[in-house]
Amino acid sequence: EDLAAGLATGIGALPIIVRRKPERRIIDFWMGFAAGVMLAVIMLSLLVPALEVAGVWVVSGSFAVGAIVLFLADHIVPHVHDSRHEGRETTRKGAWLPAIAMAIHNFPEGVAVGVAFGSGDIATGFAIALAIGLHNIPEGMAICAPLTIECESRSKPFIYSILAGLVEPVGAVIGVILVSSIAGLIPFGLGFAAGAMIYVVSDEMVPESHSAGHESIATTGLIIGFILMMVMEAIIA
Repeated sequence: EDLAAGLATGIGALPIIVRRKPERRIIDFWMGFAAGVMLAVIMLSLLVPALEVAGVWVVSGSFAVGAIVLFLADHIVPHVHDSRHEGRETTRKGAWLPAIAMAIHNFPEGVAVGVAFGSGDIATGFAIALAIGLHNIPEGMAICAPLTIECESRSKPFIYSILAGLVEPVGAVIGVILVSSIAGLIPFGLGFAAGAMIYVVSDEMVPESHSAGHESIATTGLIIGFILMMVMEAIIA
């Protein structure tokens, strides 16, 4: 599932390649929907199970670590969104920066998905992978746009966008191995995943979905996503 989430960056690159950009309000709705799914997963499928088997301080500490790791990944390398609107004056280095940033940024997200799968909660892992996949689609556009300026071939930006996304399943494999091999890490891993995901929702998904003035549409998507995931969680439980 995380492989599919990583490949979603390639889906996002396709409109840039064929010169057809999807309507922004549609993107913002699905970004809000993905944020709602992730918020429900964080609360119901990550934090609650972690608190049932570990103390609040362990979960709180691991939550903070997850958020800090994403914060560092977000700030050590300039974020992909910062390069979205660069024009034809973009330098070769600047054109490649979004792809590099995306690759580094995706790794801890993949670890978070792997932790969910490794803890034995397949439904939660699937839900997180789905939400991250939706989140990766517009980021694929951001990677591809500057690369189309520097690359003569239209296929190369598409390939590079996919490669940047494939870092995510690598992180997922590492997350699965760590949690599966050391059972005591499961509560810490769930807290870490929750912290990492809340950072993504708060720092990227919600602001991005509101940036074009479609706040109501994005919020509607968020509410629908949260309710849908809550209902699914109740059915599964």
